[in-house]
Amino acid sequence: MEEIQERHFRAATNPIAQVPATNPIVTPGAFERFIDKWWSGISYFRIVAKEEGDLIQASEPRLVFPFVKMQTFRVGRLQYRIYASSSFENVLKRGLGLDPHQRGPIPEGFHFRAGEEIIKLKVISGDHLFVNRVIYNFRPPRRGEIVVFTSTGIPGIIQDTHYIKRLVAIGGDRVRIGNDRHLIVNDDRLDASSPGFENVYGFKPTDPPRDSRYSGHVNNLTAARFGKPGIAPRFPDENAEPFRVRPGYCLALGDNTMNSHDGRAWGDFPQEKIIGRASFVFWPITDRFGWGYR
Repeated sequence: MEEIQERHFRAATNPIAQVPATNPIVTPGAFERFIDKWWSGISYFRIVAKEEGDLIQASEPRLVFPFVKMQTFRVGRLQYRIYASSSFENVLKRGLGLDPHQRGPIPEGFHFRAGEEIIKLKVISGDHLFVNRVIYNFRPPRRGEIVVFTSTGIPGIIQDTHYIKRLVAIGGDRVRIGNDRHLIVNDDRLDASSPGFENVYGFKPTDPPRDSRYSGHVNNLTAARFGKPGIAPRFPDENAEPFRVRPGYCLALGDNTMNSHDGRAWGDFPQEKIIGRASFVFWPITDRFGWGYR
């Protein structure tokens, strides 16, 4: 499922990653990390270079245990390992400030001094939940519902896994994203009174969009204003030609609009890929725990 992250990057010594000069993440002690991981789904990743060298030979994450992925890489002569939940994409790329969904090797140019942090991340796991696989046998999915669908055969996303997104449009709909972070579907502007969007559009208009917060939906123009250019290539701005959802297809967006790889990038997908509606969240134990997933 989709993970939500709070990312604070180290000061880079390479010319590629443009990152802040300070890292405010404080890694708690072993007991606190244990509670955070198994109760709240929060994981901490911190790897420090033991000697100076270039980052080379980074592998793609691979499944080594049920629900556990491992990724290896080298800095200079030494090899390092990262273990993470199978729902996380590419922790190393995230730590370096790269797009974890982008296929291919890590670019050259990452150099680290001995004692320098290679990655330092605080990662908040996505929801683990039960899926109602029966309901759509009796009626079609509705706008505003959170659906789970298989990624197999959908271009532009990780294959052979499951995604969870909010359904925002169905076949035949014309969709734009306003500069005010509200969807405009068939010339109707959605807001907090629209069924299924009460939380998504419950933000204060004066508050900037933030990672891991309900902030509406940003188009490419708005995203660029707040440091995330290129996140919504199919929705340049509110005056662009509407995106038309193909018949038999649907469009789904993530609620974490500043850190979601969703239909703004890869477009619509066949409705037949939907396997059910999100139901009961059983982990992590947060304010989303329980029935009535919204």
